Amino acid sequence: MDLIEKMFNLTKELENSEEFKTYSWLTEHIPALRILSKNYELLDAHLLSYSNLKINEAFISFNVIHRVEQINYLEELSRLFYNYVASTQTLVDNQRKQYQKLFPDRKRFPEYQTRIDNDFKTNGLACFIKDLRNYFLHVKILPIEPVKKFDGITGDLTIGLFLKQKDLRLYKDWKSKTKEFINSHEKDIDFDITITSYHKLVIEFQQWYQDKTCAIFKKEIDYVSRIKRERSQAGLKFYFDKIRSLEMNDLESFESSAIRFLELDETRTFMNFKLVQQRQEYLLSRIQRIIDIPEEVLERINNFYPN
Repeated sequence: MDLIEKMFNLTKELENSEEFKTYSWLTEHIPALRILSKNYELLDAHLLSYSNLKINEAFISFNVIHRVEQINYLEELSRLFYNYVASTQTLVDNQRKQYQKLFPDRKRFPEYQTRIDNDFKTNGLACFIKDLRNYFLHVKILPIEPVKKFDGITGDLTIGLFLKQKDLRLYKDWKSKTKEFINSHEKDIDFDITITSYHKLVIEFQQWYQDKTCAIFKKEIDYVSRIKRERSQAGLKFYFDKIRSLEMNDLESFESSAIRFLELDETRTFMNFKLVQQRQEYLLSRIQRIIDIPEEVLERINNFYPN
């Protein structure tokens, strides 16, 4: 059996297996998780750009131009917040559907629903964040005002962003758990701390869920990993032969062929490198995790790259 035929047969075996079907279900939520992470990065960066500013005219004066700048900032903050919370809800919904596929009888993973209830359905913080998104949709931009804060470590005066209690209490459609959360704060609510705490809650749930499902379906994951590794090894051996015979003799052909055997996250990392040397070191290290590169092949690969 030649290497191309071996790759074809392994792909066919993999795609026809029940293990691969389960594995596909296990990874369905990953795009939603990536979107959530990106939306949080954007929201966090926007918050940081504000909280790191010293007290200055742009945020404390009554100048009309400065006031417009502040409104623009808060409107953008509201938009980023809305996108972030929407992506958390999408992820939770995706995982609920995933859970129903993986555990139709609910018996292998009964603690899932308990954790969902505790972390999201009855958790005051989670309910507040979800309802705050509805407030933004139906009432106005987030009821935030900048407040001077003194940093006891650096001695700097900075701006803090707080949700105003007097505006929050005017809204009548808060759920009961949200009302409890609001009432638990005697003063205005620090928006940055609230978002950070909520994101920590979401990520800790994600890690717990992933650890549990990976443990339950370890056999299926190991099977898929083994077949994919064998297929990658056959594919790389095929290209090693092409390098030996000089059919493949340039950098672009090598890299475009080799990255086919990387995982998606690895490919993203590789594509983000700007320096050729970084790409070289990263790609070769990933290939060597799959298969040993023969010395003569490695020498020719290194010659593809400029000194």
